[in-house]
Amino acid sequence: MVAAQLEYARFLDMTVALLDDESEEPPWPLMALELQAAMRANAALFQDDRPPPTSTGPVLAWTRSPSVARANKYVLALRRAHPLGELYVAGEKSVLRVSDVTDDRSWRRNPVYNLCRRDVDGAIRHLGVPIPGAAGAARLFLICRPGLDYTDHEVSLMRRVQPLLFRLDRHLAELSRLRTRAEAPAELGRRANALGLTPRQLTVLALLAEGLTARAIARRLGITEATVSKHQENLYRKLGCKDRLGAVLTAQRGGLFAR
Repeated sequence: MVAAQLEYARFLDMTVALLDDESEEPPWPLMALELQAAMRANAALFQDDRPPPTSTGPVLAWTRSPSVARANKYVLALRRAHPLGELYVAGEKSVLRVSDVTDDRSWRRNPVYNLCRRDVDGAIRHLGVPIPGAAGAARLFLICRPGLDYTDHEVSLMRRVQPLLFRLDRHLAELSRLRTRAEAPAELGRRANALGLTPRQLTVLALLAEGLTARAIARRLGITEATVSKHQENLYRKLGCKDRLGAVLTAQRGGLFAR
């Protein structure tokens, strides 16, 4: 139990750090490595089935070969034949082991089983951790290892980590949308820094500027209303204002949003 709490705390700390990271590079390779280490796995593949330019493409964390070409090979296999693939494309949101959805005999006859047994050091134990998103698209981490199947405690840990992944994903989506709409995307980060705002606070401020309520912002970002209120308090303090209108006007004067 203590070990599980420590593992969750590591993921929580990492998520908080990534929410305030100013890099425009997707964080999924780093998260894949963390999932791989936590689950003692040979490979952690992030599959993003959305069409470009929304998709971040495949990400493979694997000690022998992190090449995109090999990652694409596994993405293709997952899309076509993996027992979890069809479920996640259809909208399944649960953390699942392959053994939760198919029997051992059927799995041994699956081409993905043989591919992983041959090319991924026998990593035939698979665990899917989906990130809910666009309908008809599978977006998930697939964690693969040899040896014993994932325990109930390990599955429980990934179920606790899953909302953190969703929260990070929603933040990245809103930040990307903000950058796309900005008059000077390359200057957005610098101007936010000049006002003392973190990327997380910037996304909340942008949604406030659009007129969303605290409840709507909470739903959009996958957080609680209390967390939104805390962000608002910090925004007002940093911007030296007392309400939403003052914060938005200050942001406009600072060049964050169009007037």
